[in-house]
Amino acid sequence: MENSRFKFRAWDKPLEKYIDFKEFRFMNVEFTFNPITKEAEIEYDKERYIVEQCTGLKDKNGKLIYEGDIIKAKDNLSWVVVFKNGCFFGKLGTRYEPVFDLVNYGFEVIGNIYENPELVNNETQAKQLYDNKIQAKEEQ
Repeated sequence: MENSRFKFRAWDKPLEKYIDFKEFRFMNVEFTFNPITKEAEIEYDKERYIVEQCTGLKDKNGKLIYEGDIIKAKDNLSWVVVFKNGCFFGKLGTRYEPVFDLVNYGFEVIGNIYENPELVNNETQAKQLYDNKIQAKEEQ
């Protein structure tokens, strides 16, 4: 499901890489829409893939920002983009700031939590991200 309004990407855990979402769509993925609640659902192998949605925002270099991206500020603090309570936030330790506000201060995407967990400047958060990545790999 990729159009001008919604963009997604998929992290393939066993291959340890992002796959093109157009390719992902044809890998036993089922899209359903409930006309009563007007909610859409994606059914896919959640053990293998992590689907991340685009925020619709771009960094200072014009790169689209997705869940799981690590964005860096001029002060060298690195924030992880998360989706919480229906909104996209930048997470720094236990602090949350709306991504929209952060982007207005000239942030740029420097990596993501799967390929570059070491870029998270909060040591505890970086360790947790790395441990989660290892645990997911071991569960395969």
